[in-house]
Amino acid sequence: MSFSMKNFINKAGLILILALSFTASAQTAEKRVALVIGVKDYQFVPQLQNTLNDAMDMSASLKAKGFQVVEVYNPKTKRQMQEAIIKYFQLLKGNAVGMVYYSGHGLQVDGMNYLVPLMADPKIKADLEDQCLNMDYVMSAIAEAGNALNIFVLDACRNNPFKGFTRSTEKGLTMVAAPRGSYIVYATKPGSVASDGNGRNGLFTSKLLKHMNASGLNIEQVFKKVAADVSVDSDNDQRPWIASDYTGDFFFTPGSGSNENIIPVANKKRTETIFTESFSDNAKKWFEEETDQYSFKLVNGKYEIRSKKGGSWFCTLPIEFDQDSDFEISASLTKRSGTDGFYFGLVLGFDVTTRYHHFMGITGWGDYVLDNKGPAYESIIPSKQNAVVQKGNATNFLLLRKSGDKFKFFVNGKLMGEAPSEQFFGSYYGFQIWSGTEELTIEVDNFSIKAIK
Repeated sequence: MSFSMKNFINKAGLILILALSFTASAQTAEKRVALVIGVKDYQFVPQLQNTLNDAMDMSASLKAKGFQVVEVYNPKTKRQMQEAIIKYFQLLKGNAVGMVYYSGHGLQVDGMNYLVPLMADPKIKADLEDQCLNMDYVMSAIAEAGNALNIFVLDACRNNPFKGFTRSTEKGLTMVAAPRGSYIVYATKPGSVASDGNGRNGLFTSKLLKHMNASGLNIEQVFKKVAADVSVDSDNDQRPWIASDYTGDFFFTPGSGSNENIIPVANKKRTETIFTESFSDNAKKWFEEETDQYSFKLVNGKYEIRSKKGGSWFCTLPIEFDQDSDFEISASLTKRSGTDGFYFGLVLGFDVTTRYHHFMGITGWGDYVLDNKGPAYESIIPSKQNAVVQKGNATNFLLLRKSGDKFKFFVNGKLMGEAPSEQFFGSYYGFQIWSGTEELTIEVDNFSIKAIK
């Protein structure tokens, strides 16, 4: 039995009861870090259609797989790109698995590859080195880190945007000298041009997002499938190119066929999915409505919840499972706009009569908390700030695992704290945002509840 949003009113505002669900991506135990750069709104060259979507969606997917992500969107200058690379380099040290993803304008001049920031406007060829980022800078920094695997994904092989350089510039990008243990993937073969795409994502990135989420595929299998799909869908006009000297097996999403360790489940027991949803359609009939106070809607495979003027908004669905056994509950949450100062997160075991529930959430300031909102309110894992929580308008992957008599709280694959487990008050699960008197918009993706057996 489901409840409509008009059934409940409290001091904070309407409480909405609706369906939500999310698919948990496997998180790996080894350290994973990524640098994601997306540039779209160029000031002096043609703007691109979906590069920010590509970068943001890639970042969300990587976080859901346990990557700590350095995000740079619409960097204005070469220096901003370099600062991001330095930050990434510091995280990369210590033999982490590293991945660099770039989506934006790229070009080659005299055999050198350049990534183009937002405000680049070179008038002569010599300006390129001053205004654009030479890929050799990226490769040199990563070679210095000395880690075992570096993945480079360059969705940047678009037409040269600087018309004045036509005679000195070739199409697309050229091969680069990469550190040992590199896996380099171009959206199209060197010297060719890739399409910017017409949908939410470019052709190449849409296929990559699809196949990197398939369980049990190693890195080679993932990119071979991407290359095959892109080639077919472009009538062979766009052919991704792979260059690698990496000889191991890396899995974005471990499965039964992989040998990669995931965030340890007690005694390596298997998980069984109880409830999962990717928000690809509205088959489960999630609530959708817009008023002057709030908005609930499905947008591009995500569930958007918006508090327009402040208040507390709940969204839950009845889901029955054995709370005495071990389980895990997870979701990807993206803050799109609004206040950083208030919490949003997962509602756990909501009781529709008493309104008691547990809450696991974060803020745009980087806080995280696990609360018991029962007859005597208390924080099970007290509110703290941590660099693992991506601040501001960013995506974070939250996971709560009950293991024996312990609750373990993970953010972006990192254990944030643990405490004695408690029985939930009811059988409704979903989400809550609280924005005081301010506006807040979040998106929900990949919601799941799994039993650990």
